[in-house]
Amino acid sequence: MKGKNEKNSRDINNPHDTFFIENMRRKETAADIIKNYLPKNIVKQMDMKTLQPAHEKFTDKEFKKHYSDVIYTVDISGHMSYIYILFEHKSYQDRFVSLQILRNMVKIWENHIKRVKGIKKLPFIFPVLFYQGKKGWKFGNNFCNIIDTDGIPEAERYIPDFMYQVFDLPNMPDYQITGDITTQVFMLTMKHIFREDFPDRVKDIVRLFHYLKDPNNLRDFIEISLRYMSYGYDKESEERQEEINKKIGEVIKEGANMSTVIDNWIEEGKEEGKEEGIKKGKEEGIKKGKEEGIRKEKIETAEKMLSEEFSWDTITRITGISEPEYKKLKDTLNT
Repeated sequence: MKGKNEKNSRDINNPHDTFFIENMRRKETAADIIKNYLPKNIVKQMDMKTLQPAHEKFTDKEFKKHYSDVIYTVDISGHMSYIYILFEHKSYQDRFVSLQILRNMVKIWENHIKRVKGIKKLPFIFPVLFYQGKKGWKFGNNFCNIIDTDGIPEAERYIPDFMYQVFDLPNMPDYQITGDITTQVFMLTMKHIFREDFPDRVKDIVRLFHYLKDPNNLRDFIEISLRYMSYGYDKESEERQEEINKKIGEVIKEGANMSTVIDNWIEEGKEEGKEEGIKKGKEEGIKKGKEEGIRKEKIETAEKMLSEEFSWDTITRITGISEPEYKKLKDTLNT
């Protein structure tokens, strides 16, 4: 249970990152997004049976507050390749995000060279920027756009250049968000969570849960989604958050199957809360016990020094307590 409580804490502290990572690490969701949103001519050449998550993470610690990444390997036209997805969750747009993508692509290649001996060429990497923000992406999808080449003859011949696919959620119409129910819930929630219309849209999004074929086997997904909807909208607006939670509850009651799943989740949450309360109580008890033990030890030391006729100046220097404090502590322990 400890691991689950720690995870819940991370959900609250960084809900956008957690929701993205937990969903994109689900192989089924990743495969569905790849099939529905990557270029059809490339997807056609993919052997989706070979799709596997790579467990490496290449975003540096200093950038983790603003970026997260997910990597998959897949055979394309018979060649082992990578799909690299960088999630940007800054409060503002970074015009140099392509530099972060390039930096991490180089790390992937370097790591590949170390792991696979004797290669003659580097594997293909398909780079994706998953952008979640209040306004649409405005910095294009081409690396050379960030390099100043004005007035330099044939400069484009001597600089690195590549394109990356941008999932520009703020500019993506809802009707273009397709795929499995889990994919639609994931993408729609990520799109609307920053918008003023989220309290109005949340009921439609949660209703999609009713169309899950086997909700009991997707309890983790449902739990992650509800936590994100509950914690990810606006930490500063308790009134709006209460409105969202109320609407979520209204929709849950509409479906018997979903209600059972959610009720079980709520009960588990209550149990976790009880255990957390017990744990805190124990910690407070231990702390008080330690403090009381320290006080007893100081009094015993002071009493021994008094019996040996040490002055209070010396006793205070050794124990840290003065004569009035000694009398007060002794009275407290005797009550």
